[in-house]
Amino acid sequence: GKDEEEVLTFLEQARQELDSIEMSDIKAEQLKNELIKAENIAIELAKKLSEARRKAAREFEKSVGEQLAFLDMPGV
Repeated sequence: GKDEEEVLTFLEQARQELDSIEMSDIKAEQLKNELIKAENIAIELAKKLSEARRKAAREFEKSVGEQLAFLDMPGV
């Protein structure tokens, strides 16, 4: 009867909701893994940027020193 249909409808809705929750857990795990990968990439890029900045600073310091020596201002 009607009660049986309601129970079956409820059961189907409960199954769909459970599937949705399980998929949400899977999606959350996937997103967590993607976040970890992105963080690792960002760390590597930050290291490369930092090294490039240090190298540029050394080259700039050398260039300024050469220019000051050329201008006979070596102690500045």
